[in-house]
Amino acid sequence: MPADGFLVEQVTSLGSHTGTHVSVPAHVRTDGLHLDELGERWTLMPLAVVDVRHPGAGPVLGVAGLRDWESRHGPIPTGGCLLLLTGRAQRYRPGAGYDEPAPGLSGEAVAWLFDERAVLAVGSDSFGPDAPGDDGFAATRTALARGGITVENVGPGLSRMRPHGDWVAINGPRPHWSGAQVGITGFTLPPR
Repeated sequence: MPADGFLVEQVTSLGSHTGTHVSVPAHVRTDGLHLDELGERWTLMPLAVVDVRHPGAGPVLGVAGLRDWESRHGPIPTGGCLLLLTGRAQRYRPGAGYDEPAPGLSGEAVAWLFDERAVLAVGSDSFGPDAPGDDGFAATRTALARGGITVENVGPGLSRMRPHGDWVAINGPRPHWSGAQVGITGFTLPPR
């Protein structure tokens, strides 16, 4: 952490940022909580899915974009998880990655989500909630600094969830790490 500003564990050849995973405050703060120190609040959360697949979405979603989303879908739920649906999960190519950077959240938007909407988690169906070109990882750092978690590489199943009204369960190992692979279960209504 002193050299690069973050902590990443590795199990044999499987890093903590492999597949669907969460990052917790210890990932960016020496005094931050590790997985085994978190409470259970984040294991079942109301879900908000923000679809940023349309061409006009732009690379960075800010507070104005989140307020616009709320005007169409309702308030982002307190104690919830906000996930970006970028569509990149379906476009990932092993060995080559994504064909283009995924849209992400601004650090200011994440601060607003935690401070004004009291969310517990932010994430994406791609590598993380951060905006393209943000080498400082403002969205991730802001979420973790506020005691939240980030959920990353959620996968293509996110496209089956409704924008508002569904729930998400996050489950997985709870070692004394700053992040780990997890399973995610979405709870929605059956298709009509």
